[in-house]
Amino acid sequence: MMQSGYYNSIGAMVTQFNKLDTITNNLANLNTAGFKQDKNIIGDFMRLYQEKRDILPLENNTVEGSKFYNRTMDRVPQVVEQYTDYAQGPIKQTENPLDLAIKSKHNFFLIQSGENMQLSRNGAFSVNEDGFLVNKNGDYLLGSDKSKISINTNTRLDIDSDGLIYQDNELSNELFIASVENTKKLTKAGNGNFHIGEQNIYHNDTSGLIASGYLEQSNVNSIYSMSELIVTNRLLEMSQKAANSQMDDMNNDAINKIASTK
Repeated sequence: MMQSGYYNSIGAMVTQFNKLDTITNNLANLNTAGFKQDKNIIGDFMRLYQEKRDILPLENNTVEGSKFYNRTMDRVPQVVEQYTDYAQGPIKQTENPLDLAIKSKHNFFLIQSGENMQLSRNGAFSVNEDGFLVNKNGDYLLGSDKSKISINTNTRLDIDSDGLIYQDNELSNELFIASVENTKKLTKAGNGNFHIGEQNIYHNDTSGLIASGYLEQSNVNSIYSMSELIVTNRLLEMSQKAANSQMDDMNNDAINKIASTK
């Protein structure tokens, strides 16, 4: 049982280290436009027991259920799932007409990064030297026909709330505002972009969804994340102390057993 307690304490430490990585990455992107925070789900003993019991299944208040529960208590806690929170971040006015915000958490800008199409919520765009709308990574913003959007810098540019792009009051293009079948299948590609994966993308009705001259901020709550960081650090310290105590007990037990054999 001492060894089980030691392994559980070490497992708890590893879990808290993983949580720290997630929290610090969220805080590092506090000022990244359109960033979506990640969260962890910890598999505690009761969660693991219920999941496995449902698979077997085992009835409550039985000898078999009791035996399985006792075995489950030796399971090491772990991060069983990490997911991205796509909640809408606060929208800030910038008065830059090339800054765009989507007023819906389920939609994305369609981006061309290299040879691949990706999704993004970062709406900070500019016109590159070739006259195309790009983000800070140099990825191209795509229009309704999935082509690059060309901008003549000598014309007056207006992007209305429906995602229609006008140059000198003439319609020149329309934003491709995308959605997917399942956001859980999206994976982060870095630089604020998301890999689409093996699923279809859809061009949504953009009526009233676009805010030109505004930028969506990160959805990381700094106060909550700092509080979570403090709690996680304290849990890590507690797990470390428990592991050290278990190790001391095992060492003392080993010494006593060796001494008793002489």
